[in-house]
Amino acid sequence: MKIGRDKIVAEALLLLNEIGLDRLTTRALAARLGVAQPALYWHSKNRRDLLDAMNDAMMAKFIDAPLPPADMRWQDYLFAMGQRFRQGLLAYRDGARVHAGTPGNPQLLETSLTVLTRAGLPLDMALQLNVAIGSYTVGWVLEEQAEPREPAPFEGAPPQGLAAKAVAQFLQQDETTRFEAGLRFLIDGAAASLKAAP
Repeated sequence: MKIGRDKIVAEALLLLNEIGLDRLTTRALAARLGVAQPALYWHSKNRRDLLDAMNDAMMAKFIDAPLPPADMRWQDYLFAMGQRFRQGLLAYRDGARVHAGTPGNPQLLETSLTVLTRAGLPLDMALQLNVAIGSYTVGWVLEEQAEPREPAPFEGAPPQGLAAKAVAQFLQQDETTRFEAGLRFLIDGAAASLKAAP
């Protein structure tokens, strides 16, 4: 039976949602598709190549690359990109783990660097900010998608004083609010650094 790369990737994503990344193997995928395992290697050289293709498909639904409107502030552009990136990773079981280690989208990076440098950010700062937001978002979603564990007692004394107050306030917020607060810190910090530069 002849099968195309798009079909393989689509079925791999469905299988990912069903069984998770640890159990997603080329053998399991071949069985799902009703083909011999070697048939997959016509379209993907190895598991890493398959994961890269899965990541491209995941991100295509949530990350677009066109330039934003001319009157959109670069801070708002980056904030919206961070939000959409997180949504894309959360849309699939183990989405952050699939994404980790994949090459970035060159078209999206070019768009982002264009937006930021047009707004006056130096090119090296613009790239570093993209990397920082990407790493922050992947790390955040890795924690969100981690297997939950039973609450364990604190080693030693539980938080007291300011730590107890801060943790209690933090836990009252939903996950999106927490994520967006950190994203704002990154973007606002970059804006302050740019303003302070000679």
